[in-house]
This record gives sequence, structure tokens and C-alpha cells, in this order.
Amino acid sequence: MVDECFLGMDELVDKIKFNLKQPLPGPVVQYQMAPSGRKQYAETVDTYTPAAVLSLIYPKQQEWHMVFIQRTAHLKDKHSSQIAFPGGRVETRDKDIVDAALREAEEEIGINRSHVQVLGELTPLKVPVSRFEVFPVLAYANSELNFTRQVSEVERIIEVPLETLTDHSFRAQQEIQLSNGMVLKDVPIFKYKNHTIWGATSMMLNEIIEILT
Repeated sequence: MVDECFLGMDELVDKIKFNLKQPLPGPVVQYQMAPSGRKQYAETVDTYTPAAVLSLIYPKQQEWHMVFIQRTAHLKDKHSSQIAFPGGRVETRDKDIVDAALREAEEEIGINRSHVQVLGELTPLKVPVSRFEVFPVLAYANSELNFTRQVSEVERIIEVPLETLTDHSFRAQQEIQLSNGMVLKDVPIFKYKNHTIWGATSMMLNEIIEILT
């Protein structure tokens, strides 16, 4: 079973590497999962701070998974309690975007970067509500990982099978209430168990799914 598992990973990695050499799907695919009016809102912000996130694929129980976090609830956090990729602001100590994504993942979910192979960077996405421009980094590990959450930043770690993410039956539209009380209608989402993935994370995820499939 293990040999079959790693053969599958070799095939998946080869496919991703090939697709990353092609033009990225980019904003056209990202905005398929965007709330109405988001593009116009993004254009009203003049300055964005760079941030990096890690989209990590790995085997678990003979299936390929991707890891997400649920952010802890903070009154000052505009993304409080939302589902996200591990990541955060690019700091001066980071050598580049990849270094920032790996550092943030080490801090937030306790991975060892030596167990992770970076595949490449995806299309950056501007997040107007928090004024970050997010640079996604796609990576994989070829063995099962043990995660340890950073209690101050991460409420829980969520592991989702890739098969679920690529299944269109897990897509839906939902009303989303923001922390300021504003309600967004018919927001495209990914639904996994009782978890709702929406906003910037779902937009970046949609590009990843396009590359995977």
C-alpha cells in the first residue's frame, strides 16, 4: 500500500510541475469564487503589505490531503475565526516569499521545513479588507505529517482530502455575515463538514484545484 501511495504522489507531483510551467490560471479562475463586488473593492486600496501562505499537500491514510487552519477569534483581526492557509506577513528577516511561507507554517502548524518540497508560487491575490497582497506557495510532503497548532493564532487544524476539494458537490453558495455585521449574499464557498472556506482562501484554492485537475 505504501509503494502505491508514493507512486501516486510521484504522478501528482509530475502533473503539478508540468502545469506550473504553463501560464497560471490566474485571476479568471480565482474570481470564480469571489463575493460580488470584490474586484471593485480591491481597486479602491492604494497600498498593500506583502504576505505569504503555504498550500501544503501530503499523504494521510492512503489519501492526499491539504492542510488549513481556523484562525482564533480576535476582535482586531478582520479574518477572525475564518478558515485559511497557514501564513502571514512577510518580514524583513525572510529571504523571500517562499521563506516567509515556510516560516509562518512552522510557527502556526509546527511543521519541519526540511520535510517539505516547494513546487512553486501561484498568482498573488490582493485582500482589500486587511490590505495584504497574498503570495501563495504550493508545496508537498511525501510522508504523513504531525501538526502542532500555535495556540495564540490557530483555533484548530483542518485536514481535507484532495478528492473532496476537487469534487464539485462540495461547492455551494452561502450568506456570509462579516464581523462588522454586514451580510454578503450568495457567496461562493467550499463546504467541508461544518467548515466553510470562502473569500481569499477559496479564491486561491480554486486556482490550485485548476492546476491539480
